[in-house]
Amino acid sequence: MRNVAAGIPVPEVEKPNALSSSVLAQEAQGAIRRAFPCEGDLRVRYLWSTDGGSRFRANWFREVDGKTMIVKSLLLCVARAEDGLVAQDETAVR
Repeated sequence: MRNVAAGIPVPEVEKPNALSSSVLAQEAQGAIRRAFPCEGDLRVRYLWSTDGGSRFRANWFREVDGKTMIVKSLLLCVARAEDGLVAQDETAVR
């Protein structure tokens, strides 16, 4: 697909499908909380999926000096395993 006006290719983004092996952000939150305990309000955003799992940006927000700030941010891969969901940090990989 192309952005005709600018002549720039627009990347195709896989959208999660409840019937596929993709993991939805709501499902991923529990696995992320277990694997990466951190104080603060966790917000998870879906990025993309491959056969190896679904990628998410996880941000933990906390009040610091009267301002809400991100205190931790990770790029994570969440994949289905036999015993549930597994979250792995891929922040330094990319």
